[in-house]
Amino acid sequence: MGLESKTYPRWSAGWQVYDWPALSDHGRPPRVLGPGVSAVECVRDWQFLRGLVTRDFGGGMKTIGIIVPPVPGHVMPSLAQADALRSEGCRVRYYQLGDLRDQIEEQGHEFCALGASRFQPGMLAEMRSKIASMSGLRCVRASVELFRATAEMFGDELPAALAREPVDALLIDQIEPAPALIARALGIPYVSVANALPMDPDPWHPPATTPWLPGGGIGELRNCLAHQMLRVVFRPTYRLLRKLERRHGLPREPMIFPYLSEQAQINQLVEAFDFPRKHRPAHLHYLGAMRLRSYREIPFDFDRLDGRPLVYASLGTTVCRHLPLLRKIAEIARGRDVQLVLSLGGQATAAELGAVPENALVVEFAPQPELIGRADAVITHAGQNTTMEAIAKGKPMVAVPISYEQPGIAARIERAGIGLRCSRKASTASIGQALDRVLSEPGFANSATQLAKAGAAAGGAERAAEIVISMLQTGCQPPRGRYSSAQTRPHTTGET
Repeated sequence: MGLESKTYPRWSAGWQVYDWPALSDHGRPPRVLGPGVSAVECVRDWQFLRGLVTRDFGGGMKTIGIIVPPVPGHVMPSLAQADALRSEGCRVRYYQLGDLRDQIEEQGHEFCALGASRFQPGMLAEMRSKIASMSGLRCVRASVELFRATAEMFGDELPAALAREPVDALLIDQIEPAPALIARALGIPYVSVANALPMDPDPWHPPATTPWLPGGGIGELRNCLAHQMLRVVFRPTYRLLRKLERRHGLPREPMIFPYLSEQAQINQLVEAFDFPRKHRPAHLHYLGAMRLRSYREIPFDFDRLDGRPLVYASLGTTVCRHLPLLRKIAEIARGRDVQLVLSLGGQATAAELGAVPENALVVEFAPQPELIGRADAVITHAGQNTTMEAIAKGKPMVAVPISYEQPGIAARIERAGIGLRCSRKASTASIGQALDRVLSEPGFANSATQLAKAGAAAGGAERAAEIVISMLQTGCQPPRGRYSSAQTRPHTTGET
């Protein structure tokens, strides 16, 4: 019997696929995306073909998709992961709002824009400006609305985008459950990435948004109540996930940090820095800081550093327009034998800050890794990236958390003995006293040095790439919703 060669459209990457009777023994033959054929079915067909090619013919360059929230604190470590995957011979493609296109393509990665009909260009900049001066739960609520809107976008647009431009696997940020749901429905292997604190549904662990330490008894009851309050905050997103589950025939997922990967979960913490876990999943990997080896150069006159002990201070680039707090941090330099470099994160200007002590340098942006490397101490909002950069360089910290997971990170900083934490409402004198202790008591620097050694051995972005490649080589596949042999549970109206 002769073989009839057929070339399928873009979603099949232009491969030559043959009407060979043996193919029917492996599953349903491929179909062309068109009227009456859903994107979900076509992606599943492509997954089936990809599996045959990679198993039988050695495959070729793998394509890895990356989905992260469109905010700098999540995008930057993902770019380090993307570069590491490229070094392993993979093609990397991002799926996100069009506002991120230039930043991603500047690093040499592919980009698939979503949400053009839902979001106006420049929306992300407007959103960042809006939340820059927020704090606490108000800031979380504003961000939750953005995440709900992007979750709806992924639910409606991602299946077709993956049909047009397929991937072999996905790296999905843990706070983007909708793409993870879609990946599970389509049978695409995926890794959950914690670019912020790793989520843990164990009630012994306090929520990341709280400043609490872990504990049992009353503390465990307190943690359970706090987790339930967070469920209320995220209820609009969870309701949307229920609709997507029904659409794709998936079993109901418990709505406590839903759709974390069953194949691999990676994060950029050092294990000794995190709270101990009672029930650590075997596929949870602590990899340490994930940093780009090279990025756009930020100008800074290093000749202005005068040799005094250097303190680097930053409130990050998201919730960083807190002028009273910035003024307090700048004022700390007055009367101390230190030199302070304060980075404003692009949401405030030196003119708005006003007069500062002569030993304080105020800049809009700073080359953070280089300055942290030279610093004797770091004053930080306890954002994940600044904190991990300081840990990687073995620098003690004073943490002044503002919102999101920063209270939880600040608690870990103090518990690990690598710094002290202060309230954002603390006085200049209180923050200054914490800085004096961090600079003068050697225990903080010694603990930070030991943690830096542990972080260096964790593997970082390079190890993340190895985990993804290993997952592909072992052929690990997730459950497939209505296409799985597993029985789905019935849906109960109104349940969240």
